[in-house]
Amino acid sequence: MSTLELAPGQTAYVGRDGQALEVLKWACLREDREYRIVARTEYLDTVVQTEWEGVADTLEVGTMYVTGIKWAGEWTTVWHAHWPCTETDAQAQHREIVALLRETCPELPTWHTRTEFQRRLRAVDTPGCQG
Repeated sequence: MSTLELAPGQTAYVGRDGQALEVLKWACLREDREYRIVARTEYLDTVVQTEWEGVADTLEVGTMYVTGIKWAGEWTTVWHAHWPCTETDAQAQHREIVALLRETCPELPTWHTRTEFQRRLRAVDTPGCQG
């Protein structure tokens, strides 16, 4: 984990390793799909993808990591984490979301099972990160 300390109201750009980045380096990494994608799982007709965002702040406006699900061609954000969430935290949350998806939707997801999945996802506790 980084030793990055932010003053109230301060924003920093942070790499997947938790170290501060210059804005230009952060922007270049954001354009690098291989660097940005932390985990990707295809399941039935869905895709679960967790990405690094790399924006740290003390106001919880910036996002370090985000996970989305592609249902029927449409992306929905199902989890996000603010700094100081780590890549390890994001990977663990990705695995938990995939496990919950498989449990809730053992067959092709329907509107009903998608709603049930989202209801159950909201009930999941994510210590150390915010969802």
